[in-house]
Amino acid sequence: MNWMGMQGCWDCESSPLSPLRSRAAQFGWNTVLSLNEPDFAGTSPAAAADWYITNINPLAIRKAIPSVSSSTNVGLGLDWAAAFINACAGRLIISEFALQSPSTRDQQVAFLKSAMSFLDGASYVAYYAVFGASKPSLISANNGRGEVGTGSSLYNDDGSLSANGIAYRG
Repeated sequence: MNWMGMQGCWDCESSPLSPLRSRAAQFGWNTVLSLNEPDFAGTSPAAAADWYITNINPLAIRKAIPSVSSSTNVGLGLDWAAAFINACAGRLIISEFALQSPSTRDQQVAFLKSAMSFLDGASYVAYYAVFGASKPSLISANNGRGEVGTGSSLYNDDGSLSANGIAYRG
């Protein structure tokens, strides 16, 4: 089983930087995720790359680049991620991706198949995971229905794989 931890901010109360190495060892992380949506926080890709190289690169586990927003505005989202990767150079882990609502189940499945085909062939992608590894009732119970919808869930409420789950499993 893979255990991933997250250093979700520069150095904050919910994710202090100084015990990062000991948290990784204590909880058996084999991967660390880093910075949650720094593009929305106004952090430049170059500043984030400097922070990442100083604080994340020294960890002797796999590392993920910051999780960017889904914004399509210039300089945000994937634009920001591309600039960050350019500043760091290397392979990346995509911690979550999905086709956001509103979309039909058929559109979701088609998107997953297309995205996974691309990601499987991208030499700079070490690992990826689909957003929504849950069932619709859990997403709804945690106020996710209004924000991301339930169409990207990998499981049905009865625990069986949804059409997305079947596509993701391959």
